[in-house]
Amino acid sequence: LTGQSQTDAFKSVEAEKLFNEAIVLFEKKTAQSYSAAELKFQKVAELSAKVGDRQQHAVALVFVGRTLNELGNNLKALEKYRQALTLFRILKNKSWEATTLSNIGFVYKDLN
Repeated sequence: LTGQSQTDAFKSVEAEKLFNEAIVLFEKKTAQSYSAAELKFQKVAELSAKVGDRQQHAVALVFVGRTLNELGNNLKALEKYRQALTLFRILKNKSWEATTLSNIGFVYKDLN
């Protein structure tokens, strides 16, 4: 591996580790655990974007949106969902596109 690909591989491994940690926190369903999970999911999104992993980036954005929604930050959640939706459409990932649209719908329901 070249120096850059080694760095990218490390970032991918780090992103996967952070994602798994964030899932554990998310599943605790407390305000404190949601806040900690949101920070980890955001870091996963950043690392994934740096290495060009659009799929992982978009999935992380969905989870950032979910944690923000759980914390009552609906407008920020919508922003993250829209970013993810754009990526899923580029990737032609219909399943995640549908999931993201559903999540957007739940946020709009919460806003009413």
